Amino acid sequence: MTTICANCANLFRKEPADSPRYDVWYNLLCMASPLVETVDIVSGKTGYSQVNDLGKEYVTDEAYEYCRDVNKGTCGKFFPSY
Repeated sequence: MTTICANCANLFRKEPADSPRYDVWYNLLCMASPLVETVDIVSGKTGYSQVNDLGKEYVTDEAYEYCRDVNKGTCGKFFPSY
């Protein structure tokens, strides 16, 4: 069975339903996939450790992973919202 993030209780949308960015990937986060808190060694600010598409680690202010990075069609963290 294919899992669809829009049907998951763990989905967090950063934009309201009337926003043109409502369904854009960078506004869809998985609350079942928290990131590790860390300190940015350049700025000294607290954030969350993430790895980009090139494999380079960086610090972000997002506390959860993007849904696109978690769900590959059969997500083990899927929990139906209906």
